Formats: sequence, structure tokens, C-alpha cells
Amino acid sequence: MHTKNDITTIGHGIFAHLQSSLPEWRDRLVCNRQARNHGSCRTFLMFNIWDQHQTDELNREHLCYGLRYDPLHIKIPKTWCFMLWANTVRIYQEIEETRNLFEKRLPKLVPKPFVGEIEQRGVSVRLDYEWSKSLDAMADWVAPHAANLVSALHPPLMHLIDSFTTPFSPEERREVIAGRKREYYGPVKRRSPEVIREYTRSIPPSYRKAVLVKFEHRCVHCGADLREVEVHIDHKVPFSKGGKTVIENLQPLCAPCNLSKGNRMMR
Repeated sequence: MHTKNDITTIGHGIFAHLQSSLPEWRDRLVCNRQARNHGSCRTFLMFNIWDQHQTDELNREHLCYGLRYDPLHIKIPKTWCFMLWANTVRIYQEIEETRNLFEKRLPKLVPKPFVGEIEQRGVSVRLDYEWSKSLDAMADWVAPHAANLVSALHPPLMHLIDSFTTPFSPEERREVIAGRKREYYGPVKRRSPEVIREYTRSIPPSYRKAVLVKFEHRCVHCGADLREVEVHIDHKVPFSKGGKTVIENLQPLCAPCNLSKGNRMMR
């Protein structure tokens, strides 16, 4: 499992490459300062890049480029993705012209190896991939692909963005929404609480009790009686190195042993 800081570092590396390689309109692009969760999905992390000329009618959450990290595959088929996402359901002006741009014109401009897809809620252009090398090398690999995507698609997008200069009033927006055909998009794919727990650092009280009973309330390193000293429940394979929060990967340590262990695997 990787952290928000990991995703932030890669995202800023990609953005720095865009700023050095794109034409003069690159100054229109801005990015997140910090990666963030996607809604309530704690394991799904995202880092966005968007055009600072976008108004609320083309909200930066609904039209953006971005790096995605999804180890549970809740929303993307592979663990990593760089993409353009346009939520056409949230566009209330020039609807036909906008759909024509995203569904007919842009697909012809998509560079390989990206794949365009018209979805129920919008349009995505994606490069899904797995990564087994050092994270330090990822930005260097993704950045040229990202630059190809942005340089191909952003010029026509700028014309659209610049046309959205006057935001709709709440009444106008409600009128557009009321006139739309209601569509059912199906249930959201969710993982069970047990699976999500495996990828959460915090240890529930029930796991803590089970681990202490399993090891007879003894520190696995020095043998101290944990009923008499401060108890730490530790990940054998550190959480920061991909260790899951499952009872098989947990062990009881006294405070001095755990502090000396840090994020190393104890022999």
C-alpha cells in the first residue's frame, strides 16, 4: 500500500515534466498540492491536474487529468492509471456541443497507448498499468505519456473551457436537470468491510485481543509480560511496505522493542 505522500511525489514529478515540455499554454495548467482520497474510498488515491480557467460549470473535479492509485480495484481494473476524465452528466451548458466534442472529436485524437471509453456518467481516456519497479522511476515513465495525452487533447478542450464564461443560475441549472431523462447507473462496486480493513493501518480492538491471546501476552522479541508493561500491536511486514492488517501479520511487542524495530522486519 502506498501513501498520499507517495502519490503526491509522483504527481508533482509528472506535472513538472508537463510544465517543461508543453507549449506556452502550459501555464494554464495547475495541480493538487496533495493527493487525496476519492470520496469515502480510503484506499483509492488521486492526484489531479486541470485548467485554471475552468469555472464552476466545468468543475475541476468533473473535468481533469490525473494519476489514480487503486490497490483494491474498486474503480479501475489495474492498480495505477493516468487519465482524462470528463463527467458529462455534470455539464449543464452547451450540452450537445460538449457531447459532440467528447464523444466524437476527442476519440480521434487519443494517442496510443491510451484508450478512450464512453461511460454512463462521462468520458474517460485512460492508461491503466501495473508497476513493480521503484516508485522513484514511475514519474519518468508516466510523464512522457501524460504529455502526449495533454498536448493532443487540451487545445480543443481550451476552446470549450473558454466558452463557459457565464455560470448558470441555480434556477437555470435545476431546469436543465429536470428536463433530463432519469437514468439508473447501477450499484456502486464496494468491497466488504473485512477486505477494506486489510488495507487500513489502524488495528481494531477485537484483533488486539486475539493477538494477545495468541501469543500468551508475551512480547515476541524479548518475552516481557505485556500485562505489566505498555503493549504495542505491530505489523510483522510493516504496513508501509505492503503488510496487511490481518491477525496473521500482527504480533505483540513491548514499547521499547517496537520503537527499536521501526518499520523494519524483525528477525
